[in-house]
Amino acid sequence: MKYNTYTFGAIVVLGLLVIPCITWAENYAEPGPFNYAKSDLPGDVSGATGGYLVVPDDSGPFPLLVTSHGWSSSSGNQIGWAEHFASWGFVVVVPDFPSPMSPDHEKNAGIVKDLLAYYRDPNSASPAQGKVDVDEFGLEGHSAGGLSTTLVSAEIQPGATVLFDPVDADGVGEAVYPDICGPVMGIFSEPGSCNSEGNWVPFKTACIGPTMVFNVVDSTHCD
Repeated sequence: MKYNTYTFGAIVVLGLLVIPCITWAENYAEPGPFNYAKSDLPGDVSGATGGYLVVPDDSGPFPLLVTSHGWSSSSGNQIGWAEHFASWGFVVVVPDFPSPMSPDHEKNAGIVKDLLAYYRDPNSASPAQGKVDVDEFGLEGHSAGGLSTTLVSAEIQPGATVLFDPVDADGVGEAVYPDICGPVMGIFSEPGSCNSEGNWVPFKTACIGPTMVFNVVDSTHCD
């Protein structure tokens, strides 16, 4: 994970949710001020097949994030980010999606929506109970997880969306991406086989909300 390369941008964009809690002088490449606890995500919650919940060791309330893994990946590919985000004051849900080798992007988007609803419910019994600010939530996704994240963001308009080298499929992302009106950051690697030769790049600035997009020079999709 190239924290020194692009963690600052990710935390700043997601920090739009928590401006009172953090300042621009912070070094977001370093761990934040909060300790946190990691627990397993129950396999029967909202269609996820497993994963993690990462919760700061403080009373909160904190903004809620759902981080989405990509093709052939799992929550293990997102847990480092989740722990880093939690250290800066986010409750982070890190699901495993079914069929990672043949992802159903609409189904995964539904799982993300249901997870948001579940953990924003003050009555949900979980280690995050009472710690979630129900009005503040954001989404982050990598690769195919970026596509599912985009589908959700275009529908429910989260406070911030971070996309790590998203990859489109059959033009689904291109069709809905312009509908996102909240802050978006898109981080792109060099074109290659793993990101369908950078098929998101031609429309990466198309969303109507505040947008920050950039390429990480000499990176690969799997970085």
